[in-house]
Amino acid sequence: MSQPIVGIFREKRDIEEFLFKAPQYKQAYHELFNQLQAKGVYAAILMGQKSYKGKGEFTQHWVQVKDEDDYRFEKRGPITVDVLYDKDHFISDGKVLAINDKRLYDICWSKEKTYEVLGEFHPKTTTAHNQAELADFVAAMPGDKVAVKELTGSSGIGVFVGSKKDAAKVDMKFPLLVQEFIETSGGVPGITKKRHDVRVVLANGEPIIATLRTPPEGGLKSNIGYGGENRLLSVSELPQDLLELCAKIDNKLEQFGEFRLYSIDCGLTPNGWRLFEANSMPGVINQARGEQAVTYQDKVTSFLKQAALVGQKRKKQS
Repeated sequence: MSQPIVGIFREKRDIEEFLFKAPQYKQAYHELFNQLQAKGVYAAILMGQKSYKGKGEFTQHWVQVKDEDDYRFEKRGPITVDVLYDKDHFISDGKVLAINDKRLYDICWSKEKTYEVLGEFHPKTTTAHNQAELADFVAAMPGDKVAVKELTGSSGIGVFVGSKKDAAKVDMKFPLLVQEFIETSGGVPGITKKRHDVRVVLANGEPIIATLRTPPEGGLKSNIGYGGENRLLSVSELPQDLLELCAKIDNKLEQFGEFRLYSIDCGLTPNGWRLFEANSMPGVINQARGEQAVTYQDKVTSFLKQAALVGQKRKKQS
């Protein structure tokens, strides 16, 4: 096959388990596949670690086919991909070009490792290994609020944000990160007047989309599952000092992978922008959400094609 091959990996056993949590995700994946195919890329969904034989080869894959006015995914046989786009904890043998490299994935997945590498951009943070340390570290943080986080997790799960009195009694799995609460209620000029965080997706350091996320009235978590709201932002809307922070962060991370596609959550404080978390598996966005989503899909698929061409060339040379 002369086309560059992109494999999108999920740790599931069957396509129906993967497709889909909500109609908008299904539509977003169909659009993603359409764009890859339009760019001359063979796009495949890969299911399950057990289907991996090594060196980029999988025992089976699924491709998108059009069925009258709708799309479906059809099962096919073995395939060797040029690049693997990890959307669900792929365990690599180091023999396939992956987005993201395991080193970067580990840094983003573990909040403790994120702090080890990017601590200069974070709020003040320490690690508690037991209840006594938790109480001491919470008390030592400035202010009357604090954040306590389990070392891994997403979507606000395993995260407490609130009063120091309540934080010292949380029932969570040790070790825990204890992090200074950063006040963002001053908003972002020209974007919001509310408490917030801004999620920026970066492709090899280039910001390609952002999401403004705001918590519900009286709340401190901006995740949708906790009642938060979000809206897409164009890169042109982002303040220059936030773009400068993005560049500094990627300068630290570029040593951990040739092709990097990740997001960072940041907030504007009285002392400038601070980094909250990083995520190595940015979500898919369907085009119905606006021009920013259309641009995002184009940027992501162009990035995947570029990586696949590099992977294809290396396979031929080996």
